[in-house]
Amino acid sequence: MYQVLDSGRISWMRKLIVTYRDIQRYSEATITRQFVRTEIDYIRKPDGSLVKMEKTREFFNGLMSDHKQEINTWLDQHIISFKKTQDLLDLIRYYNSLP
Repeated sequence: MYQVLDSGRISWMRKLIVTYRDIQRYSEATITRQFVRTEIDYIRKPDGSLVKMEKTREFFNGLMSDHKQEINTWLDQHIISFKKTQDLLDLIRYYNSLP
């Protein structure tokens, strides 16, 4: 299942994977279930293909190469962290707003 964080020319999709492991300690009758949540981010390109998102400036420059100059100008004006969800959303929304 994918969660769509933003859509437009390119879309940001997040896949949520929950796995679990049952742990039973030696000589104990109780079983403890441990859950692990993993999020994997993908970008849906204009041709419909999905690519795994790398949270780097180089990845986004390659992805948004049709507006490379505008994106680089925007990135220089807005100091963003490629690890923060909101900063990446702002970048993708800006790209999707370009003509």
